[in-house]
Amino acid sequence: IQQFQALKTAAAGVIAPLLSLGVVLNRTLDFAAKGEQLLFMANAANMAANEFQKLAIANTRFGGSKEGAAGTMAGLASQIQALKFGESAPLQDAAVKYGLSLMGASGRLAEGNELLRNVARTMERLDVGAQLDLGRRIGLDEATIRILQRGVAAFDAELAEAEKRKV
Repeated sequence: IQQFQALKTAAAGVIAPLLSLGVVLNRTLDFAAKGEQLLFMANAANMAANEFQKLAIANTRFGGSKEGAAGTMAGLASQIQALKFGESAPLQDAAVKYGLSLMGASGRLAEGNELLRNVARTMERLDVGAQLDLGRRIGLDEATIRILQRGVAAFDAELAEAEKRKV
């Protein structure tokens, strides 16, 4: 019985560190997978990973998801690409109907969060029904619409708060 107790103690001494190492390795791999997923979503949305991560965090605070933010931004990126090739897109219709500026500070078509700021700026002067129509017309998910309905300053404040919450 004493030999069995000694063997059990020795086995526990070997197994415990291995289990701890397994937990650390599992968490590291999980973190790496999440980072890879974030990068994939940011690329699909044609955004820098840092900018996309802030938007995804803000989106979840308004009841959405990072996948919803990725879908929204990928859809907007696709529309911007279509406009660059002279094709029509819902963004163009929204620009005509609501006076949405599609141009960025650089004088080129706005993309990413700069385009969302333009949408928020437009929403500041619209009633709720028109805000919802604009957001849905250009393919925004519901959480992004809720964020942008609050205006540019609130959108920027959400991104600043999200910066603090990033991993």
